[in-house]
Amino acid sequence: DKEGGGENVDSKFGLDTTGLWKPAETIIGGNELGRKVMEEARHSAIQFAQSHGRKPSLAVITVGTLKRYTHASRRVQLYSNHSQSWFTKTDTGRANGFDVTEIQLDAETTTTDKLLSEIYKIRDKVDGIQIMWPFPPHIDSA
Repeated sequence: DKEGGGENVDSKFGLDTTGLWKPAETIIGGNELGRKVMEEARHSAIQFAQSHGRKPSLAVITVGTLKRYTHASRRVQLYSNHSQSWFTKTDTGRANGFDVTEIQLDAETTTTDKLLSEIYKIRDKVDGIQIMWPFPPHIDSA
């Protein structure tokens, strides 16, 4: 096979590629999709700021430590960067035109009522609230 390089160049470097793994065509390209979503969010934040005279704001509430965050800093180093990773919401927000406030509640002492109180306390101060799941078992998630 001499594709793409003239008649004296083997484009596959003499390798048999018939058994190579290829991702399924139905798999979504997560990095490209994520980049597009962040670009749209950044443009939306700019329009919001121009219309309202301030950045859009988000509060992120977490109760306890989420197991999926155990190696978050290493995952950011390997797979992403601080301006585009959901592991670093404050940095990502800042880089994309949002004010993000992270609220970390203690898993042992936070009750359902205390969580609701935090939500009610912040709800009129921000444009959106993201509550991280899962909750500890003693908190009503209904």
